[in-house]
Amino acid sequence: MPRSFLRALFRRGLAILLILIVIAPAGARSVAGQSDDGLTGDQRYESPQLGYEVTWDDPWIVGERATRSRDVREDRLVLVHDDTGAELLVHGRFTEDTPQEVVDGIVEDRLGEFEDVVVEDQGRQSGVARAVLSYTGDDGDVQEYLEASSLEEDESVLLVDLIAPSSSFGATVDALGVVELDGDAVFSEEPSLPDRSPDDGTVTPPADEGPNRRRPRLPTDDAAEEPTEEAEAEDAVDGNTFTSPNFGFSISWDEDVWEVTATATDPDFDQLVLDTRDSSLSLSGTTDFDGNVGECLEGVTAFLSAGTEALEIDDIDVLEDEDGDPIEGEERDRAFVANEYTGTFEGDDAQFVYYVECRT
Repeated sequence: MPRSFLRALFRRGLAILLILIVIAPAGARSVAGQSDDGLTGDQRYESPQLGYEVTWDDPWIVGERATRSRDVREDRLVLVHDDTGAELLVHGRFTEDTPQEVVDGIVEDRLGEFEDVVVEDQGRQSGVARAVLSYTGDDGDVQEYLEASSLEEDESVLLVDLIAPSSSFGATVDALGVVELDGDAVFSEEPSLPDRSPDDGTVTPPADEGPNRRRPRLPTDDAAEEPTEEAEAEDAVDGNTFTSPNFGFSISWDEDVWEVTATATDPDFDQLVLDTRDSSLSLSGTTDFDGNVGECLEGVTAFLSAGTEALEIDDIDVLEDEDGDPIEGEERDRAFVANEYTGTFEGDDAQFVYYVECRT
């Protein structure tokens, strides 16, 4: 399992649990329910379930492993720019969400996954919801432009999402001229970045669209003289020992086996993430759930079961021990469960186990 998968999950939402372990087995089962991918020629695609057509020419090529169709779930085409490495996703989704909710969800995912996301623009016009983002991805600075609109099919949305390196964004947009969706341009308007003010180099998104409420909390000028949360979290690590600044619990580990990959602290939250070759351990302290371990376990497992934009969960089973008994239980001050998840991460088959334990 890719290490980026583990890190993305831990970046996205561990502020609600105490102990979580993810273990990736050596093998992975194939994912059931995958049907014809919709490719009808070398440079032609027809959505198997929703009927829209996409055609393209060089320099775009098919991202074959990420292109797929799933019954009453999605039709997904990924094109890759052969020169810049940019990716263009044309994604028909069966969903009860509105186009605006789909876009807002992706923006929220990006804000949770990356630390320096800037929402350049976000809004809705003529029935099309869109957003423009800038951030540093795993391979460098990128720009992301996405649009979502309703399809004639009930409870379905068409998402078109372009992610391109910042250095070649213009060249990538120029190459979109050879990509057509039902005979028209793939986007309702040409992707572009908003003009920045020459005074301070920043852009203020439209107030009525509310993207600022989704922005990461930024420090003020006064805060520069004070210790940052990141610095406080790093100070909590002393050699191979972490001591929670807020709650006082402590954990030690074998440095030949485990590596510290993340720390965090807030007034009501502390976290340490340790990685080994195929597994990760997150230990967190939080005031959420008012100390109710049952509610904690229910909330965490529900969150994990929902997946993310990159991670899609197909099947969940409670793991059994050597005697065939399910690994789960609840006591007055402790609740735990081990679930086996099967699905895909960024188009690749994925199988892994979460062990979640909540303690007072």
